[in-house]
Amino acid sequence: MGLAKTRTKATQYGQAMNALQGTIAELGRRCQQDQAGKAPTEGMAEFIDVDPGELHLPPTRPQGADPGKLARQIAKHGNSLDGMPPLQLVRGKDGHLRINDGVTRATRAAKLRPGVLVPAEVIQNLPRLDVTRMPKVKEVLP
Repeated sequence: MGLAKTRTKATQYGQAMNALQGTIAELGRRCQQDQAGKAPTEGMAEFIDVDPGELHLPPTRPQGADPGKLARQIAKHGNSLDGMPPLQLVRGKDGHLRINDGVTRATRAAKLRPGVLVPAEVIQNLPRLDVTRMPKVKEVLP
């Protein structure tokens, strides 16, 4: 391949790279514009305080907390909520909340400290998900 052909190929390659970089930059700008008008749960986690008795259980735990694990947590922590990690929640249809992680912690708090708010993190917003088909923590308390 001659020198002229090599230069032509290099120029074409450079132009393609510049076009690609421009496209990537434009997509980045569009993403920032799209995120500017959205609710915090769509772009990042949202921290809230919730009554654990009002949370819906996940489909994997319709019976509620494991009795053995609940007994161990009560023996270890009693009714103290100090230092308890935030519950992880999913916000579904009509703003109802479902537990993603922390069924046993939520059950312990609802059983021993009813009505007391606990920290939680909304990690996902699924406006079409009907979480109300699952029972609430307070409905299955031991």
